Amino acid sequence: MSMTKIHTFSSIAEYRKVVQKAESEDKKIITLNFKNLDELNYDNYFDLTNLIEHYKSYPQDIHSFPDDIDIDNSYFIIKQELANHAINYLYFVFDSHEPLNLLDEEEILDSFIPFKRKNIYSYDNEQFNDVVKWLNDNKIPFINFNHLKNGNSDFFKSLSSNKDKESFIEISSVVSIAKDNSSMIYIFEEFIEAYENCNFIVQKDLVENTLKFFNSIFDSEKSISEIVPVLDDISEEIMENKTVKISDLTDNEFNKLIQSLKTKLFGHKNFKKRFEEKMGEFRILNKINVSNIFSILLLGDSGLGKTEFARIIKENLDEESSFIKINFGNYSSDNSLNSLIGSPRGYVGSEHGELSLKIKKSKAGIILCDEFEKASEPVFNFFLELLEDGKFTDSLGIEHNLDGYIIVFTTNLSEEDFVKILPNELQSRLDLVFNFLSLSDGEKREFAAHQFNFIVKKLREYGNDFDLTNLDDKNYFDELDVNNVNNLREIKRLVFQYIFENIKWKNNVDDSI
Repeated sequence: MSMTKIHTFSSIAEYRKVVQKAESEDKKIITLNFKNLDELNYDNYFDLTNLIEHYKSYPQDIHSFPDDIDIDNSYFIIKQELANHAINYLYFVFDSHEPLNLLDEEEILDSFIPFKRKNIYSYDNEQFNDVVKWLNDNKIPFINFNHLKNGNSDFFKSLSSNKDKESFIEISSVVSIAKDNSSMIYIFEEFIEAYENCNFIVQKDLVENTLKFFNSIFDSEKSISEIVPVLDDISEEIMENKTVKISDLTDNEFNKLIQSLKTKLFGHKNFKKRFEEKMGEFRILNKINVSNIFSILLLGDSGLGKTEFARIIKENLDEESSFIKINFGNYSSDNSLNSLIGSPRGYVGSEHGELSLKIKKSKAGIILCDEFEKASEPVFNFFLELLEDGKFTDSLGIEHNLDGYIIVFTTNLSEEDFVKILPNELQSRLDLVFNFLSLSDGEKREFAAHQFNFIVKKLREYGNDFDLTNLDDKNYFDELDVNNVNNLREIKRLVFQYIFENIKWKNNVDDSI
């Protein structure tokens, strides 16, 4: 293969001149990246800018550039400051570079007019649905950055030409990517220049990184409520709907939670004491931004109170809210991570993940991961990163910040068996590991008595359909043996069965019903 020359452009204005030149020759400009190098076989204009940015971050991929193609009739361009990098990386293809010089003196002056930086509009997760609804109701175009790379360039052109209403573009996903891949910064800068008549919005938690990575584009943050009027009316409601986390509780509220746990969780005295100590530490560490998520692993047989523990915590954080419980018996396949946080756009199946949806619906900052030993390796790796970072980004590009959350992992396996399954890195991220043992006979009778009194009280409150005198005349422990039953759910079932065998129905209702 013969050596060739790279032509450099100095600005967006000059790049547009190249586009005009290519069109006049009935050719097109192909922006090369790591995935479309097979298109080098065509006689066209090729922009190397993105590819070289990729090689800067991942030099091990340089060998992917084909060395057996005919490029004599091809025309290569690149952003001026990357030209030397291209020659160094692809020395076996390119031997020199020269400027295009397509701009006249007036155009050169115009190209150096200072770029007017924009505001980046931030939103909280609780506001997102209201923003989308308002945009749809007012027929204002809205899209996220992923649509651009998925071939929706025509749609983006319509955004740029829409002069009547400013369009909205959500950029949380590209900001997250930019943290790990600096090549995205240049791509995004080009994109912003082309779509001036758009409002760019981002999640509140990503504002700092947005201003850091794209400081030449954005100079300040503003609340999205300044351009979405409907949010002014619901700002108080949004505050009321804020997720309640254990680090948000006052000391009195926290003490109330601990007392509720001591009263309603039967047995496990040592665990409750240990949990109170560790949670006290976490509340302090979380407030000083040292610890993001408190993670607990509970081992032991089914029916010992592992789920009940998480439910009691939830009730004290937000009694009315739904309970975030994920059963990982359904997450053993290789693609199970898609079911958890959503599948990428274009894939068959739901774009929404179970975890993402349940977090959105619940205002209680606790998640129960049941039968966690059945999860797949990608799911294990996901939780390793989540416990490390305190946040995750779902398939829609929305970042979920779980700072202050409690995550409870449960398994019916023994500790010895479970440590063989759980990766060592994930084990080291757990804040508290505890083995739930069977309750003593006294604790089981105490639990049975609590269930008996609770149901009888409910029946009395219900009305006069039941005659409960038969229960008052008996000591049900004389007939109900729970000493040999270890599963609390089974004890509850036996109590219910005993009650309904001994109550009498009124109003001529047949006792056999």
